[in-house]
This record gives sequence, structure tokens and C-alpha cells, in this order.
Amino acid sequence: MGGRYWLPPVLWTVMVLAFSTASFSGEQTGGILERVLGLLWPAGLDPWQLEWVHLGIRKLAHFLEYAGLAFLWSLGFSRAGGYPGQAAFQRALLASALAAVIDEAHQAVCPERTGALADVLLDCMGAVSGGAIYRVWERRHAKCLTSDSLNSSSSW
Repeated sequence: MGGRYWLPPVLWTVMVLAFSTASFSGEQTGGILERVLGLLWPAGLDPWQLEWVHLGIRKLAHFLEYAGLAFLWSLGFSRAGGYPGQAAFQRALLASALAAVIDEAHQAVCPERTGALADVLLDCMGAVSGGAIYRVWERRHAKCLTSDSLNSSSSW
């Protein structure tokens, strides 16, 4: 039964680590982005603008990947691992930070990529945000369950 809570964070971790390969280097994603932006801005962007938009999207992707990762690990540690909210949150942050270090270490040895401590910090900021979103979601979900059980028991 707990596997359904562990599978999503494990698969998401694999996906995040796959993004650290040469297939997702800036050179690879830049061409795709340029075509998409060409559809949005037919007049085009100058190279400086394109470079900054590309960098912004890549950094936002780092943040969001790890926010999702921490959310899913929090869910796994809470639901399948049986850890209470704060403990699940802490374990999710640790798992996410470990993934960020592995991700950037891999990029540091991949010729087409560069590993950066700043990206580990950005990933960890995303993970804290994702874990915090999970905690808010968890509390609201608990209130809904409590409210529903009170309402259903009072009808008898």
C-alpha cells in the first residue's frame, strides 16, 4: 500500500537526475527555446535578451523541479513512512538536498554541463518551498477530514 506514495518521489528524482545529462544542456535547450520564443515574438529577441530569458527559464526550472521533489518526498515520508509533518518535511529536505548535490556533482564531470554550488542552493530553496507547500496542504487536508468526520457523525 505504501508503494503508491514512494513511487512518485522516486520517479521524480530519476527525472530530475536525467535532466543533468548532456541532453538537457543549455546548448540543447537553447534551440528549442529560440523556436518557441520565435512563435511568441515574431519580431525576435536580440541575443542578449534571449540569453537572459533562457537563463531565467533554466533557473526557474531548477526551483520548480525541487519544489515538486520535496512535496512528493514529504508525502511519501508522511503517508508511507508514517513520519509526522515536521519529521516528514525534514526528511524530504534531506532527500532533495542529496539529489541536488548528486545532480550538480554529475554536471561538474559532464563536459557539456557545469556544476554550480549556486544551483544546489537554488534547488534547496525550491525544496524548502515545496516542503512548506506540502505542510500547508497537509494541514488543510487534515482540517477537511476532521470537518467531514464531524459532519458525518453528527447526522446520526
